[in-house]
Amino acid sequence: MKRISRTGKALGRSEVEKLYRSRLTDLETAARLVRSHSRVYVSGNAATPTPLLEALSARKDELEGVELVHVLQLGADPFLAPEMEGHFRRRSLFVGPADREAVNSGRADYVPISLHQIPWLFKRGCCRWITPWCRSLPRTSLVL
Repeated sequence: MKRISRTGKALGRSEVEKLYRSRLTDLETAARLVRSHSRVYVSGNAATPTPLLEALSARKDELEGVELVHVLQLGADPFLAPEMEGHFRRRSLFVGPADREAVNSGRADYVPISLHQIPWLFKRGCCRWITPWCRSLPRTSLVL
């Protein structure tokens, strides 16, 4: 199966691998891509990019109004501490143990939605973001 580039040209396996490798970066470089007042989609569940989130949270004094949208985050959440208010805000599409207390106290937002409706948010332009983040394998690699 051939992959199609943005220009419509079919990409072979070696070209896809070359493109993939060209987008690999380190944590600090990835975290520096986020600007104040950006919206970032963070992959969730077992693919939550915890080291990347920690690198971003370390920049709290440099950033304001960054919105982090996620489906379900597992593990500790460095953005829910009271001192992160004004710097970062969570928008959870599914509330879990990591953000339940923050949602209940008003420090994070909850969007009630069914899993099958999430693509609709993006197709309709209801949820636009600048930076999608996901973790790839091996665990030290990041793809932007």
